[in-house]
Amino acid sequence: MKFLTGHADAKREYTDAGCGYADSVNTGLAIFCAMRCASLPDLDTFIERMESEGEGAGIELRARRQKAYAAFANGLKMDVVIRHLEWIASRARELTNGEFLIPHARRGLNVLSGAKRGHELTHGCADEKQKKYIQYQEEVDRLHEKKPTLSYEGIKKSVAKKFSVSSKTIQRHTTNPTKKQGHS
Repeated sequence: MKFLTGHADAKREYTDAGCGYADSVNTGLAIFCAMRCASLPDLDTFIERMESEGEGAGIELRARRQKAYAAFANGLKMDVVIRHLEWIASRARELTNGEFLIPHARRGLNVLSGAKRGHELTHGCADEKQKKYIQYQEEVDRLHEKKPTLSYEGIKKSVAKKFSVSSKTIQRHTTNPTKKQGHS
């Protein structure tokens, strides 16, 4: 949104195009606001929308907007005005980000849960996978007993062919029976 950042040519923009404010205090405040942190007309539109939606944040933003106006009109130090304006812009950013991120977060969760369901349909749940891995190991052990001279590579290839998986899958989920057990 346009109100999230200030712009360097704010004075020319507002004096050439007009910022829509009848009084000079709001016009001056709008120019100052645009140079420092945000577009005041856009902030005012945002505040009105928040108020019309019945959001408590709209009342909070309106009160801070009035404080900024009063501080500017009474000629208080500019850092007081800046503090109010930057607070309004920061709060508007928070509200806007939350408002826009919620549907994206929901959609992201739906995508993740769909991916998980698809993975389970394709590869099975954790229990089903463990059962397959046990079958792989049993077949590796059976083949090693039947042909003790066959290398682990040969065993992996035979088992992979039987289960229609790659030899790398067999390697990941089985232990080599040709290695001597218990020796370091």
